[in-house]
Amino acid sequence: MSYENAPATVLLATHCACCGRPLVDAVSVEAGMGPHCRAKHGYLDQPVGTDWTAAQAALALADLAGAGPWLANPAWNLDARVVANALVHRIAATQDSGAPLTIARLCDAVQALGFPRLAETLLKRYCPVVVRKAETGDRLLVKTPYSPAFVGALKAAHVGAGFDKESKRWVVPATLEGRTALWAALKAAFKGVQGSGPSGAFVVA
Repeated sequence: MSYENAPATVLLATHCACCGRPLVDAVSVEAGMGPHCRAKHGYLDQPVGTDWTAAQAALALADLAGAGPWLANPAWNLDARVVANALVHRIAATQDSGAPLTIARLCDAVQALGFPRLAETLLKRYCPVVVRKAETGDRLLVKTPYSPAFVGALKAAHVGAGFDKESKRWVVPATLEGRTALWAALKAAFKGVQGSGPSGAFVVA
C-alpha cells in the first residue's frame, strides 16, 4: 500500500485539486492546491454574492459520511473563504476516490460561497459535461467536449436545441421533451453519466 492510499492519509491532500501535480510544501498541502493554481484559478479571490442557503443545500446532497470533525468547524458560519478553502482541500484529498458526483456538489457549494471562477475551474477538471439553467428564459446551457454522437443525437431529437457560438454552449429548451432528449444524447455519447447536482451539473466519470 502506498503512502497516498494509506487509511491514515485518506484526507491528506497530496496532489493539487486543479492540475493534479504533487503538492510539495506545507501551505499547498493544507490548501489542497499549489501556489500557481491558487494565483491563477480564483482561490485568492474575494467572495462575491455568498449564498449560504445554496451552499448548505449542495453540501446536504454531497456524500460526506464519516467527515466528522471536518464538518464541525465553528468558523463555517463566519467566513465564506474558510469554508471554500476547506471544500477545495476536501476535493484535493478525495479526487481519486471515484466519487465525481460528490465533487460536483462540492463545486456547487464553492460557487454558492462566492467563488465562481474557482468552482468553474474545478468543474472543468472533474465534470467535463456541465448543464446549467439559464439566468433568463426556460433554457438549459450545456457544455461538453466535442462529440459527433452527442451532436447527432441532440439534433435528431428536434426539440429546438441550438449551439451558441459566443458562449460555446448548447442551448436546450428546459421542457420535458428537451430534458429527455438531452439526457438521452448525453447517455449515448458519454460514459458514466451519473445524474445531476443542485446546479444541474451532469457528471461524466
